[in-house]
Amino acid sequence: MRRTTAVLTGGLAIVVALAVVGVLLLRVADRQHHRAPPGSIRATWASVAVEGRSVHVSYEDSPCSGPSSLDIEERSDRVVLTLSVKHPPRPCVALATRHEVEGRLHSPLAGRPVYDGACLAASDGPGDESCQRWPR
Repeated sequence: MRRTTAVLTGGLAIVVALAVVGVLLLRVADRQHHRAPPGSIRATWASVAVEGRSVHVSYEDSPCSGPSSLDIEERSDRVVLTLSVKHPPRPCVALATRHEVEGRLHSPLAGRPVYDGACLAASDGPGDESCQRWPR
């Protein structure tokens, strides 16, 4: 009887440990999803405009910066926009200029809040209100 109880308790402890590891791996995978492409860095953006399913993100950066990309993560309760900008290998001393990048939502915004993914990656929580942006 004691042996059966010990085996069941040990098995339950293993199942719980595997569940915890699984949740932690999902969180790490979610954060890695927002990593910038090779040679690029995540960057915060200044404003967003949404027209139907089209998303236009404006940001300021060096005129020497390379192409940018926009990762759009849609959830039922929010949309996270993560901007990645390719920077030149050497420093570029120039005044910042306004740039724009476009993306497309799978479904209309429909009142969902929009968050800056680079801001969220640097903050403490996944719903940090200081990272919320209001579409124009």
